[in-house]
Amino acid sequence: METPREIALLVMQKDDIHSDNKIQSIRHLMMCARLTQEGVLQYRSEIAFCTTRKRFNQQLIESDNTELMVLNAMKIVSQVLCETEIPSGKNMEEVQKYKKIVDEYSHYSTVLSFEPPSTSEATVDRNRRSSGGFR
Repeated sequence: METPREIALLVMQKDDIHSDNKIQSIRHLMMCARLTQEGVLQYRSEIAFCTTRKRFNQQLIESDNTELMVLNAMKIVSQVLCETEIPSGKNMEEVQKYKKIVDEYSHYSTVLSFEPPSTSEATVDRNRRSSGGFR
């Protein structure tokens, strides 16, 4: 069974790969295109953002704090699901690619959201009447 920790590590690894690819694409674009000074600053800012994200993921892994890793992975999953572009229905290859990403990251979200039942929590007597509220 996949644990939230395993999925969190996988999601952060995929995020690092995405950041590496984005950095590489931006650097290639900066070498090939003539950019204004504003454009250069914007792309440098994006490179710095991706680098910081990778460093943050690494620091979380090194901290060995499962709760923080899971929260970070949940944030990444929600970003991927929100930022993935919905393709037009005409291009079936793109539709299948989109469906695969949504299915994959929805699965990650489900696993990351799973909380094992707590054994320390007191059981509630459902037959007991409350002293107030609705009747």
